[in-house]
Amino acid sequence: MKLSKIFALSANIIALSAKLQGAMVNTNQQIDSPATLGLREQKRRDTYLRIVDAGMSLFVEHGYHATTLDAIAEAAAISRRTFFSYFAGKEELLVAWHRGCWSPLLEDIAAASRDNVPFQLIHRVFKEHLSRHANDEIVAMEELMHITEKLRMSFHASFMEWERALLQALTMVWPEPERRSELRMVATLWVATFRSAMEEWQANSRHLHLAQHLEEACDLCGRVLASMKKS
Repeated sequence: MKLSKIFALSANIIALSAKLQGAMVNTNQQIDSPATLGLREQKRRDTYLRIVDAGMSLFVEHGYHATTLDAIAEAAAISRRTFFSYFAGKEELLVAWHRGCWSPLLEDIAAASRDNVPFQLIHRVFKEHLSRHANDEIVAMEELMHITEKLRMSFHASFMEWERALLQALTMVWPEPERRSELRMVATLWVATFRSAMEEWQANSRHLHLAQHLEEACDLCGRVLASMKKS
């Protein structure tokens, strides 16, 4: 099972990393043509994705700790030295993969119609994406992100990143400055709701699909907001 195929990395994430890495290794200060830059960027994107795909496949098959950098490099058909031009180590590879997992959802939100209600739009998109994956696939992803203390910290810090990313996606749909405060509140409320769903999912040994816990968390959120209006 290739989890990097199941939870596809965003092309935008890959492109950004490739550009940054390209800038870091370009020490010759030479002026390249746009065509040459395009080919180099595409090559770096392909290599980046190949490394992540190889690493994630090996993590699932052999376990995170049993997977060596040499094994990842061999599976990705690169040298160990080339690996380090993209990632500092296995943890950084996992963090990059995790950040890319949610980009397809954000892209769907950013491309949505203005006729949607912001919170309901996020709910629908997350529900659609979660329903495409079996619960054991989501469990495997979550377990990988808790293998080391650094990864656990990155996982919890990602909730703040999602809030900022959600706000950015929402403002692509509703760019009016007067709506920014509302959209920020929606993004904050959604992340809190999703985090509550994940905590319930973990507390119940992850037996039920995460999507079911998300539905329950959204219902609870609705009841809380309704009770606040009455008070």
